[in-house]
Amino acid sequence: MTYFPLTAAQRDIWLDQLRLGDSPLYNIGGYVDLTGPVNPALIQRAIEHLVAKHDALRTVLQVAADGLPRQAFAEAMVVSVPQHDVSRQPDPEAAAEALLQAQMARAYGLVDEPLFRFFLVKLDEQHYRLGTQAHHLILDGWGFGQMLQSLAGIYSALEQGRQPDLSAPSYVDFIDNDERYRESARYARDRSYWLDKYQALPEPLLSPRYPARGQAPSNTYVAPFPAKLLNRMARMANHYEASAFHVLLAAMYLYFSRTGQG
Repeated sequence: MTYFPLTAAQRDIWLDQLRLGDSPLYNIGGYVDLTGPVNPALIQRAIEHLVAKHDALRTVLQVAADGLPRQAFAEAMVVSVPQHDVSRQPDPEAAAEALLQAQMARAYGLVDEPLFRFFLVKLDEQHYRLGTQAHHLILDGWGFGQMLQSLAGIYSALEQGRQPDLSAPSYVDFIDNDERYRESARYARDRSYWLDKYQALPEPLLSPRYPARGQAPSNTYVAPFPAKLLNRMARMANHYEASAFHVLLAAMYLYFSRTGQG
């Protein structure tokens, strides 16, 4: 296999994972509810095609002699989709949630194992839950949504007897772009700018008010976001040549700064 360097963002995650040790902090994932007739064998095939389509899912890490990690993309990878039946449990929803949380708490070894997991949970004959998970080294939140859209397209094609489209951009292109940027004059200017701007590091925005014992588990809180508010944020972002995400970060900074003063 041909090995490539980690991108700048991947190196940050890898170093922090080393600091944390056997921690699931960088596990990202969730689930998709499937209602109506479900074909578990077809889901298995769809996920196999998904992994074959996207080389980032086939990332293999290796630590070189200098102690730095490298990554390669396996030509093929065995895909396991364990099936769990909780339909006869007294509370199938609670059993499925407990199973999902247990899977999210499993840390990745990073070396010599896939950096993704899928599992299928049967709640009843017309209700399944597909659990999905990956290490943040190979997927972020945006990429996770793209992956699920790709999986849905593959599954639909197989269900309709069509050949799914398995063409996709390679992560190698992103690695090459990252390397070219780091070797460019623009990178030198950017680096000089930020080092000058933060000669003295600001106080951390979020510091634990009460010392935690051991590694505190992470989790995700999901709440509805009004479309009108998002549109207002987008208009403000366009005015300042930024993104809606930057507006949201600014609002969160203001909120936590004020609440943290108490």
